[in-house]
Amino acid sequence: MRASCALVLGLTALAVAAPAAAGDGGPASTQVAVGAGSVWATTDAGTVRIAPRPLPGAVAPGFVDGLFADGSVVAGGAVWTLGGGGLTRIDLATGRTVGAPVRVGDPPGALVAGDGRVYVIDQYGGRRISQISTATGRSAGRGFLPGRRLWAGRVAGGSLWVAQHGFQTPRQRREGGFSGPGRILRLDPATGAVKAVVEVGPNPADLAATRDALWAIDDSDRTLRRIDLMRSRVTATISLPWRSTAVTAAGGHVWVDTPQGVARIDPEFGGIVGRTRIPGGVIDLEAGLGSVWAGSACGGRVFRIAPATGRIVDRIAVPTNRPGGC
Repeated sequence: MRASCALVLGLTALAVAAPAAAGDGGPASTQVAVGAGSVWATTDAGTVRIAPRPLPGAVAPGFVDGLFADGSVVAGGAVWTLGGGGLTRIDLATGRTVGAPVRVGDPPGALVAGDGRVYVIDQYGGRRISQISTATGRSAGRGFLPGRRLWAGRVAGGSLWVAQHGFQTPRQRREGGFSGPGRILRLDPATGAVKAVVEVGPNPADLAATRDALWAIDDSDRTLRRIDLMRSRVTATISLPWRSTAVTAAGGHVWVDTPQGVARIDPEFGGIVGRTRIPGGVIDLEAGLGSVWAGSACGGRVFRIAPATGRIVDRIAVPTNRPGGC
């Protein structure tokens, strides 16, 4: 099987955006971006640096065309945030926005950065992968992938891996459910050619990478799958007792969200070796600066977790217009 899209070399880091709805009346969720020695949190109120030290008084607008930012990634001396079809650039040193938001589709949902570009994976529209130059903040091209809805992505083993949902009938698109398995596409970052197709569960929600494996979390069939990077095939399937939508890797473990917080999983044997309770649950997981960072699903908070012990070592409040009660 072969297909192509306008991708280039050098993809290195990914932040996956959870879908968000404006004005739903509930507490705002918190997204996390890690890179260039800093950690940033995004809520409905904007984006702010929280580590290595907070940047006081430097909250960039989180609203673009009425939707709060729903994804962020660090690249090219800036943190880039998504929302309402726009990509906003925020200077790492000052926390201030640079230029006007770039239109990239409505609504996009996943970001990957590298080689002087930010790549936007369109989750709902035309299955597009847009490129934005980190030097100019302008569009650098757009590629297309055929087939079903794209969702998450990760760079590992010299390839770009992109998740596709399983087939849905029109009714299933309205009400939920799938009629077939999902897929993880392995793309050549130089040409966009599909090098391999790995069949997984119907709803791959997030991807993470370890030294020799890609990990795909599926909230539909409640599984965590290990994909061998060399062979491009599933080598282990771990059943989970809950639905998870976020995954990362740190401290020799794979971390997933749970209804009560996060759990760490032994990547060799597949067993759950520890759990960390976080009130209200978690919407986003990232690793960096020697920690696991968990964005709260219930109000403006980020929890810093020690990978070796699973203990919460810091609780960081971030601005939000809809604080939660949990």
